[in-house]
Amino acid sequence: MTSYTRIQTKISKTKFPEICPVCLQEVEDIVSVTIQDEKWSGSHIYGFWGRAPAGGLAIPVQEGKAVTFWIPTCLLHGSDTVRTSKTRLVTVIAFFLLFYPLLYMALQINVELSYGRSINDEITWLIILVSGLIISILYGYFPRALERAVSFENVDLVRDVVVLRFSNHEYAKLFLQLNEMYTSDLDNVEKR
Repeated sequence: MTSYTRIQTKISKTKFPEICPVCLQEVEDIVSVTIQDEKWSGSHIYGFWGRAPAGGLAIPVQEGKAVTFWIPTCLLHGSDTVRTSKTRLVTVIAFFLLFYPLLYMALQINVELSYGRSINDEITWLIILVSGLIISILYGYFPRALERAVSFENVDLVRDVVVLRFSNHEYAKLFLQLNEMYTSDLDNVEKR
């Protein structure tokens, strides 16, 4: 089980260390993360990961009650690897393209069994289609390394507070040192 470090800081003063949060390598890319304030978007925090232009601090977006953070990363864990709306769209399209052939194969297996025929070909195609469906779902919805390394638990634009969760404890210590004036460690990272 992975342990996490939770840190609370001011949104307007948040700075991320100039190393990759996943592998602690040199920075070669920057990823933008737009988070909607949970008070305005219901009980969940919605993150929109994407490509970012060159750097900056967190930028409040008042119209949509959201804030954008800029996270420096290496190329391996950078903007080309995060999930976007396009990857989710690919998953939805793949689901609809594979659902009806899956249904057809299931019905075909039922027919073949009721007539006592061999179902080897149908089972093979069913396994291929189910595998394709599982791969497409993992591609579109499984969090990437950067999304697992840095996550946003609570965003409150009114109070100017964000709670971040880090899976890399070394990166959490660096983040805490960089933002120590405006940060409170919710898990006592210094004791580790």
